[in-house]
Amino acid sequence: TMRKLPCLATIKISISVEDNLLRLESTDKDPIELPLEEGEYVDSPDVMVECSGKSTTTGGGWSLGFIPSKLANNSVNEWISSYLNAQIYPGKLRHGKSKTSRFAIARSMSTIKLCDYPPIFPIIEIGKRDGRFDKNEKRFSDFAPFLICNQASLEAVKIMGNVDEYPMSSMRASIIVDSKEAWEEETWSEIL
Repeated sequence: TMRKLPCLATIKISISVEDNLLRLESTDKDPIELPLEEGEYVDSPDVMVECSGKSTTTGGGWSLGFIPSKLANNSVNEWISSYLNAQIYPGKLRHGKSKTSRFAIARSMSTIKLCDYPPIFPIIEIGKRDGRFDKNEKRFSDFAPFLICNQASLEAVKIMGNVDEYPMSSMRASIIVDSKEAWEEETWSEIL
């Protein structure tokens, strides 16, 4: 995710509804496409993807569970690995470390329901009691049915990703706020 690898913000992602494809583009690599249809992954290797995160404010982390998934084809995984392992300046690779890593793209094959999450956030306890959350199924997302993003946090992502421009639309925010400090929105328990 961009929370763990802010440099993912430098990849342009688009969907072709007509061709049912996801397209990845960057400024220094040829674009690559991968299918969206689950049936296209039947023969692909199985993987379990952990839906987890790390707080940008506390450094603590959480795990919401695992989703059965299928790996994208080798050419897609080589594309993402070579892109993220590119050296951006001496001693530092695009993904932020000094040593190369293997990266892969996975297609989720099921969902996790909010009511099945471990009770690590107050909203999860509410979801287990409140029928309105019964259909809140997620694929590779955190726990909430909406996302609040802060303009100051977007500026922090641009700095971490070493990019001059990054559109707020890529954050997929439901609500956009403008406060003074980056990641301040992660500490809010109520919005008035």
